[in-house]
Amino acid sequence: NGSQYTILSTQTVEYGYGAIAPNVPLRTSPNIVYEYVFTGWDQSFDFVESNLQIEAVYEYRIKTFEIEVINGDETTYHTVNYGSSFTLPKGIKQPTEQITYIFTHWEMDGKEITSLENITSNITIVAIFESYYEYFIVDFMNGDGTILETQKVINGQSAKLPEPTATKARENGIVYVFSSWDKPLDKITF
Repeated sequence: NGSQYTILSTQTVEYGYGAIAPNVPLRTSPNIVYEYVFTGWDQSFDFVESNLQIEAVYEYRIKTFEIEVINGDETTYHTVNYGSSFTLPKGIKQPTEQITYIFTHWEMDGKEITSLENITSNITIVAIFESYYEYFIVDFMNGDGTILETQKVINGQSAKLPEPTATKARENGIVYVFSSWDKPLDKITF
């Protein structure tokens, strides 16, 4: 129909058969905020009964982008319009019996952010947390490498000397006598 259209494909199809859809043509918008989105063809060509001129159909709409929010134990996805802002959610991560998590800030591409404004691309943001240990697991090892005793020690507190004392079996006539632990037992911290 004149120079207004570009012919994507011309096909000879037997009566009652279907034509093969060509690759979807890309249509660019002169306005950076908007885009053309292909929605289909203006008529069916699955059962051809006569000569056809089929046109691609587009929706002209504002561009949208996806924001991936990695927030502790949960990842969510949000769609926003071109140039819009996104309110950063509250950072949440479920504690365990041993560890409490405190939200510190949001990061995008490894850099701290305090807001998301004028969005013009897909974005991933990550909540950053500090870990606070309610207690630490302290394993006391015997001379043969087995665990003599395990203790849960509250952050900043001291471990207790285990009962019984660590031992190591005699080797090649050498008798081993326990002398001390390899790490201090007071004020256990991360």
